[in-house]
Amino acid sequence: MLAKALVVALFSVAVSGAVVELNNNNYDEIVNDPSKDVLVKFFAPWCGHCTRMAPAWKELGDADNGADVVIASLDADANRDAGTKAGIQGFPTIKLYKKADKSGQEYQGGRDVAAFKSFLKTNL
Repeated sequence: MLAKALVVALFSVAVSGAVVELNNNNYDEIVNDPSKDVLVKFFAPWCGHCTRMAPAWKELGDADNGADVVIASLDADANRDAGTKAGIQGFPTIKLYKKADKSGQEYQGGRDVAAFKSFLKTNL
C-alpha cells in the first residue's frame, strides 16, 4: 500500500515538472507504466560527463514535456540491479521507454535541453 502511494506521489511530481529519481524498488513500476513515456538518464555520480549534463537534465525535467512524459534518472552505480536489467554498460546512457514499446530506445544526440526536447518531439 505504501509502495503504491509512493509511486503515485512520484508520478504527480513528474507531471508537475521534476526529475523522478528511480531506484531498484520503483524502476519497473515507473518505466513499464503503459500510460507514460519515460525518458531515463542512467548515470554514476563519479562520471564527469554525467555531472556536466546534470543541469540540462534538471532543466528538461522542469520543462513542460507533456503530462504523459516522465523525465527520470537512475544512479546505476548504486542501483546495479535496475542498471543491469536495462543493459547499461557506460555512463551516461539515456533511453526512451515509449508507452507502446518498453524495450528502450537508446538516445545518441547532444546533451543539452534543445537536443533532448527535439528527440522527444521526433519520437513521441
